[in-house]
Amino acid sequence: MTLKESIKNKSKTKITENINQQTSNLNNRNNLFFSEENYKSQSLNEQFSKFDKLFNHTVGIIMKNGKKAKAQKQLQNALIYIKQKINTDPYSVLFKAIKAVSPLMKLVFIKKGTKSIKMPVPLNEHQRHRKAIIWILEASNKQHSKNFSERLAQELIAVINGTSSIFQKKEQLHKLALINKANTQIRI
Repeated sequence: MTLKESIKNKSKTKITENINQQTSNLNNRNNLFFSEENYKSQSLNEQFSKFDKLFNHTVGIIMKNGKKAKAQKQLQNALIYIKQKINTDPYSVLFKAIKAVSPLMKLVFIKKGTKSIKMPVPLNEHQRHRKAIIWILEASNKQHSKNFSERLAQELIAVINGTSSIFQKKEQLHKLALINKANTQIRI
């Protein structure tokens, strides 16, 4: 072998070593992304995506005059208050409270001739959550505390315990829907 050939071979081996090292680094990075721990955390993230959507929806309803950061802070403080009071996961408390209070129907007034008739209409999930959040906020405004976060937390705890007045409102709405179920329009 000549000197030139030996230099070429050495440089080729160095280049191939560098390439092998870079590919092993890439494989290690890919293993990081597809490792079992990351898979478990991704599935947990998917589980909490419902909570995130509900949290953002609640923030949007609490928000006044475009002050989203203030609404987020108020809701976070309410969740912290819940954590301190009953020592459970506050996101699950929020989720369960909204699910428990959300109505299935709403009444729409329709004119038939000279009469106005109440017609029950089913709500989709987003509409049910919105109605439940609004009812919770209205009931929390009746609480006797200066701080909004504390009032909201107390109302959420009352809903979980089953002592909130919102359940009466929900039952009354469902009774009216049952009374007026003959007015529903069947569309095929």
